Amino acid sequence: MFKKFKIPDAEMEKFHQAGTEEAQRQILERFAQGLPVTNRTIKGVIRFCEKCQLIKPDRAHHCSVCSTCVLKMDHHCPWVNNCVGFHNYKFFMLFLAYALLYCIFITATSLQYLIRFWKGELDGMGRFHLLFLFFVALMFAVSLTSLFFYHCYLVLHNRSTLEAFTPPMFRTGKDKDGFSLGKYNNFQEVFGDNRKLWFLPIFTSLGNGVAYPVRAQHQGTSNTYDSMGSTRNRRRSGKHFLHIFLLNLCTSFFTEPFFFSYYLFYTEFQSNKVTYIYLLHKCMQVLILFMLLFNSILKANVIFKKFIELLLTLRLT
Repeated sequence: MFKKFKIPDAEMEKFHQAGTEEAQRQILERFAQGLPVTNRTIKGVIRFCEKCQLIKPDRAHHCSVCSTCVLKMDHHCPWVNNCVGFHNYKFFMLFLAYALLYCIFITATSLQYLIRFWKGELDGMGRFHLLFLFFVALMFAVSLTSLFFYHCYLVLHNRSTLEAFTPPMFRTGKDKDGFSLGKYNNFQEVFGDNRKLWFLPIFTSLGNGVAYPVRAQHQGTSNTYDSMGSTRNRRRSGKHFLHIFLLNLCTSFFTEPFFFSYYLFYTEFQSNKVTYIYLLHKCMQVLILFMLLFNSILKANVIFKKFIELLLTLRLT
């Protein structure tokens, strides 16, 4: 599907040999005829990526870390070493929601130990570990709360993080709400139109990641996505969802909860296939990340223990 956005070498050679910007613009306009491209640069020129040598689909951007163009790119997440875009944005939202609920649960259940410690009713060396767990969970809960609700705002307004900073440019100029179709339709674009699958780690986003309806195109239409390869009116069988669920469960058994696996291991713009070599590579990355994180927690635990002992000393004196 994305081969039609690829600029041939002959056209790229003509583009570089063109003497003026107007000549380069005409080359891009001629090649982009028939492509579902509405976004433009600030100068009004069709967006293209010189590194990937392709016309950029709407809302796509080049990631310097991944060295590829990402469909509906939101940002590059260093926590999972992957780009967040069209194919995994729903999984990213679920990732934030699951992590936030988990941190709130840990904070709420360990709060009693903080109260008992403050009253002097908690003895034993284990109290330092419980207090450390409480403060770490509380810290992550606060940061995840702001991040989660910020992305909820972006979902309801159909914007990416990049578009929130720089509104997309259309033929008529910048429009920060150019892709907004109403809050409910915006939510469906990310989570799909099947409510039973909204909170499950299954890809249900509408569209194909290349063409997006804008507000003017959406008015007066009842089913904009039919010509875009959407999941609307194209229900997949239960066997397909069972296959995806088992794949998620198996590939993440030794790494993390299966709710996060499809988000971590999903490939982006170039291909939709998940190879075993790619999964093994990701597993090794996650394993190394957890080893480094565990080592940092051990060091922080020692510092935190000394800090609590200092507080006890100050309180006794």
